[in-house]
Amino acid sequence: MKKRYIIVLIVILSMVFTRCDLIGGYTYLSGTVKNSKQDYILLSKGLYQTIDTLKLDKHGRFSKKIKLKEGVYSLMYGFELQYVYLKPRAKTSVNFDVKDIDKVTYDGDNAQENRELTKNILDYHTNEAFFRPYYTKDYKTFRKVLDSVIEVKKSYLKNYKSEHKGVSETFLEYLEMATMYNIYSQLEYYSIDNIKRNTQKYAVSYKEIIKNRKNLDLTRDEYMYYFPYYRALLITAANDVFLQEHKSFSDKFTSNLIRTLDKRIQNQHVKDVVLVGVMRYFLLNKATEESMYTSLIEFKKACKDETFLKEMDRLYQYEDKYKVNTRLPNFEVYGHDNEVLYIRDLMMSRKSIIFFNTPYYSENITKKQINKFIDRYPDINFIIINKDIKLNGGFATSRLVYAKQDSQAKDCTELSIPILLLLDEDGIIQNTLLTPFSDDVMLKIHELYSK
Repeated sequence: MKKRYIIVLIVILSMVFTRCDLIGGYTYLSGTVKNSKQDYILLSKGLYQTIDTLKLDKHGRFSKKIKLKEGVYSLMYGFELQYVYLKPRAKTSVNFDVKDIDKVTYDGDNAQENRELTKNILDYHTNEAFFRPYYTKDYKTFRKVLDSVIEVKKSYLKNYKSEHKGVSETFLEYLEMATMYNIYSQLEYYSIDNIKRNTQKYAVSYKEIIKNRKNLDLTRDEYMYYFPYYRALLITAANDVFLQEHKSFSDKFTSNLIRTLDKRIQNQHVKDVVLVGVMRYFLLNKATEESMYTSLIEFKKACKDETFLKEMDRLYQYEDKYKVNTRLPNFEVYGHDNEVLYIRDLMMSRKSIIFFNTPYYSENITKKQINKFIDRYPDINFIIINKDIKLNGGFATSRLVYAKQDSQAKDCTELSIPILLLLDEDGIIQNTLLTPFSDDVMLKIHELYSK
């Protein structure tokens, strides 16, 4: 009997203390991360502010009691993130699988709000697929469709607010951004698409663009971590550059975009994170030798973060080390049994592609792309150089080695973007900065194959 009373007392006290924590402003956050390869996730405001590290147990479960302001936060797993709406004195559970992070479930006090928010954030895929065919229509037709969708979305928000009277204004603000910002931004996409296709007869006037932008409050740097806000700010800035240049991507596009963003973002830390992201995307996808240097000049003027400046310097130093039409240095690497190997021996006087694998970019996306190249060009000798043995596996080639600590290859595996080096039978370098995702990567590989 005494034992039963003790158990009941423990339960009651547990409930009392939990209730006191909730009254005191604590948020309870818990959940499960399936198929995790690491023992933690980050609670953050995107890349801009890390709030806490959430430890995962052997089953991928986490639990944390934390004091937070009401708002939307990010759960970051590597380069993937999942948004979660949290508020004081509430319990929230988030469950997702890293193999398909968009398939997320929520439980607890904020479950309904989180489901609604996530649905609207992910709807941008559907929205863009819907609007894309109308980019080729005349402006009057496009505008009619856009206005119709705007009214539908406004009606949805009005009904939601009336049916959920207990929902806070803070949540509704996030929901409105997720619902409306991508819709209003479609006019920017329409403008850009017509500039790219040089169809000026469908061009929208700048007066109309400015009028449309009055529906977007893009002066709040504190929301930059939130994808609906970030995407709207970036596309409006990009459209201004396209309108200024009156043509598709030029060698000065990225430097002009950096200059435009420098003027629009006031918070220096936020600005630095946005600009380094723009530079990484540019170098990953669209870099040319001329554009690389003009962009770096503008980046160095605008960015004040020493870590980001050094990161860009390392990428440009790579370009100086591996010049086109020079012979690849015969650097050392490690094999699977820690034996020392020379890179030219691994080439075996064959046309080769060296992939410097970096842990700082999405592993699954990279492996999928590299394996596509290997499958399509079996006669080319693919050599994968990893930073260390932890990155082993997943590539469709047996030529997988590791960078030696004092080797020239080590620097290349520590860059922020993954690099491809194309070489002829004599080890002569065929390309400037190239990544698995560069716009012309397939063309460059095919040129090597056809020589």
